[in-house]
Amino acid sequence: MYLPDLPLPEDFMDVKLVIQKELIPIDLCLTANRFCMPFKKLNRNDFLNENEQERLMVRTPNGKRVERIRVLFIEPNGDRNAEGIVFKKWVRPKMYVLIGQWHRVCEKHKLEVGTIVRVYSFRFKEGELGFAMAVVGKGENGNGNSKGKGTELAFARVGSGSV
Repeated sequence: MYLPDLPLPEDFMDVKLVIQKELIPIDLCLTANRFCMPFKKLNRNDFLNENEQERLMVRTPNGKRVERIRVLFIEPNGDRNAEGIVFKKWVRPKMYVLIGQWHRVCEKHKLEVGTIVRVYSFRFKEGELGFAMAVVGKGENGNGNSKGKGTELAFARVGSGSV
């Protein structure tokens, strides 16, 4: 099994490739400030537990979805972002999004349109949800549909430290 070449917490488990996609303009838009994971492009949809699925369906009386899940996010360089990334589910359009300090992650790692990334889910501590992102390379077709020609990188396990 191949896993991301990222330092994940020592107590990680259940690592799953959620999506590989080529970044498109909306992923990098400062005002949108979100990374989009359309349902139809997910590699798998079994990375949420039942409680998380229910939490993401909570709505206000007027029908607006309000529930978010704050997640540990391992950035492409291995930095741990434990406070600034939030995971949400949108119904229209059908997708998951990572929001919060997403644009800061883009700037820090010089992400640009056409960059191919992989996002992995994982569990840590007592089953808490986390995500890790690996940069694979640049896409060839520029339309956001690349399966990528990047090579999976071997997983590097490091000590947990604080998360």
